[in-house]
Amino acid sequence: MKSRLLWSLLAASLVVPVRASLQEKKDEPAKAAAANKPLPLEGARDVSFVTEEGSWISLDVSPDGKTILFELLGDLYTLPIDGGQAKRIADGMAFDTQPRYSPDGSKIVFISDRDGDENLWTADANGSNPKALTKGKSNVFRSPEYTPDGKYIVVSKSTPGTPPTMHLWLYHVDGGSGVKLTGNSNDSKNLFALGPSFGKNPRYVWFTERTAAGSVYNQMNFRWQLGIYDRQTGENYRQSDELGAGMRPIVSPDGKWLVYATRWDAQTGLRLRNLENGDDSWLAYPVTRDDQESASTRDLMPGSSFTPDSTALITSMDGKIVRVAVPSGAITPIPFKADVASPSSTRWLKGRCARSRSGTRGSRLTAGASRSPPSSTCT
Repeated sequence: MKSRLLWSLLAASLVVPVRASLQEKKDEPAKAAAANKPLPLEGARDVSFVTEEGSWISLDVSPDGKTILFELLGDLYTLPIDGGQAKRIADGMAFDTQPRYSPDGSKIVFISDRDGDENLWTADANGSNPKALTKGKSNVFRSPEYTPDGKYIVVSKSTPGTPPTMHLWLYHVDGGSGVKLTGNSNDSKNLFALGPSFGKNPRYVWFTERTAAGSVYNQMNFRWQLGIYDRQTGENYRQSDELGAGMRPIVSPDGKWLVYATRWDAQTGLRLRNLENGDDSWLAYPVTRDDQESASTRDLMPGSSFTPDSTALITSMDGKIVRVAVPSGAITPIPFKADVASPSSTRWLKGRCARSRSGTRGSRLTAGASRSPPSSTCT
């Protein structure tokens, strides 16, 4: 009897691991699918409409001068340089922003939260084959830019801490841990650095630096000024002393012109500096308001770009995309029409929350109710 019982227990012990192994193999496809899922959110409905304008449109011009790459409501679009129908090349639940072309026009870099956290991503110029270059869980990235040789990307990256900091980092296009460029000395460790930009000389990186510590909210003085980072010496050099700050520098491909934003008489405008003789004058005023009083989560100004021949600046203004002639400042609209199709993770409900298994629970005020798909429970 004991022998029979022992054999039964032994057989049972062998069956359980086999069943567990089979169950694990059965679950492998589901686990793999979950691992590759961009975001843990599912859209409750699609929001679709056509628009001819947008807010805070960051853009870039392709190296051949034929195409504009821009962001709109968290998706990426391309547009013929003279305007027309925009083509969406990146969509979905992810919030994709601040795109830039590689020097040869074959790749793009952008900021996205498609893996659940904000990181640096690249893709082919048509939006295909997206790839995460960073895999941070608590960092914030802003305003990526390719180096002129196309081998690296310079981006502003925050590091958690007290006080929080934002420095320029250099990443290889194939990935890696990156190299911190600014903030390596006692004088600059608390410096905020935003909006890297290259001109004709790849040795120098133009950027915006915050010149004083403290809160960025509700500022009563303008702490941002232009700076240059020397890639050979590692030194920073101040390049402006504007009363209304100096922000978001853009250098022309031929190295002659510098465009930057500043505040004057409670409005933001664009200044044009001739780097050959130092002359500095207004290019366009007023333009889109800068973000100095807030956290500048998408930089202090939307991204803009010179045309390859350095004769015009392509930028966004009053919700539109425009061409600003250099140096005259003449503005020509670049009309666009974009089809927006954005999945929404929430649904507005009228009245009290829908009945759940435990019944409804009354409240004095119901606001912002959303249904969790595919469940009928709402919060």
